[in-house]
Amino acid sequence: MSHIWPYLPARAVNITSLNEFDRLAAEALASRHTRGFSWRVHRVDLRERDSVLRSLDLSEAIFIDCQYSVQGRELVQATGGLCMSSGKELPFETTARDLYTPDELYAGIKTSNYEQVPDAKIYAYSQQHTATAALNSDDAMARTMHDHHVGQALVAEVYEGVFKETPLIGVMGGHAMLRGSDQYAHTVQLGQMITQNGYAVATGGGAGSHGSSQCWSVVGRLQATRD
Repeated sequence: MSHIWPYLPARAVNITSLNEFDRLAAEALASRHTRGFSWRVHRVDLRERDSVLRSLDLSEAIFIDCQYSVQGRELVQATGGLCMSSGKELPFETTARDLYTPDELYAGIKTSNYEQVPDAKIYAYSQQHTATAALNSDDAMARTMHDHHVGQALVAEVYEGVFKETPLIGVMGGHAMLRGSDQYAHTVQLGQMITQNGYAVATGGGAGSHGSSQCWSVVGRLQATRD
């Protein structure tokens, strides 16, 4: 997932340590353009890097939760960079990542209540910060970056990951569909037909028709493993 996709903008260059920053800054300063192209600098202590910040073109760079000298933040902004704080209370990271795994989303479920696991915390955050709610600039930027990285990870799986050789069929519906209802049973059968014919089921997740259509795909994988 490190190359540039032909169907997506160039990926960000994520910098998470001072050593990485120093190396890339030296390369940029040695080039003709001295640009921090697509840099995303995360939580790096830059308090002793004023001279470097002053010399770089940071017009396409974003600095997230970094530490600066008294003048450091102004130096970044003066050369076009964006300084933001993701807020320590965020239940997610803003760095580039792969898709979430079940173990990651439900980490701690054996010793804690569901409300304490990442899946619940992220969902609660999304409900508290809806599209109609007034978001401050930092929250809006953090959410946008997180969703952007997850979106790129999803595209990577579709085009070059586990679904590269498997056509996808999307099944949409409502969460109100009850288990045990005829509609639920019919949707399970639909998932069965899709997976038995060599396709994968893609849904929005959650309960109702989303869960029922994926039910058979899970059962089918288990049966295939046993066979």
